[in-house]
Amino acid sequence: MGKPGENSMSDRRTSDLALFRRLFEQARRYWMHLLLIFGIALLVFGPKKLPELGKGIGEGIRGFKSALTDQQKPVVTSTNVIEHKS
Repeated sequence: MGKPGENSMSDRRTSDLALFRRLFEQARRYWMHLLLIFGIALLVFGPKKLPELGKGIGEGIRGFKSALTDQQKPVVTSTNVIEHKS
């Protein structure tokens, strides 16, 4: 028998290693999917059109984000009442 708590430290290291391996596998699959999508886009649009497409997507995302932040800001409106003298 080992010291008290020795097994729990070993189990923790094993579980941390298993978690790291699982996350690494997921990240690797993620990058493989991105490369596959990029390859298909390259075949479909061609190397000349791809930078323009990326620029358009980037501008669209920036516009969407700015619209969201503008919407979250409180809108201050002033109401001016003009009285007409008759």
